[in-house]
Amino acid sequence: MASDRTKHARRDDEEEPLTLPSAMRRRFHEEARQRYANVLAGGTAIDWASMRRYMGQRMAGLPAERPIARRFWR
Repeated sequence: MASDRTKHARRDDEEEPLTLPSAMRRRFHEEARQRYANVLAGGTAIDWASMRRYMGQRMAGLPAERPIARRFWR
């Protein structure tokens, strides 16, 4: 018998919503806070324009020089 649902459709009796579980979300935010604290403590970071250029060149298969972390203004 054919169904009007796909195998990915949510059943009405499911208890879990189709969202990122809160534990994973908490871990994500905790790791982000830790990484930001490390950037502030070290005083250096790679600027987004340099990283974006590097990633674009790599994706295009072009030779790319890695960006260098530099001191940022505080």
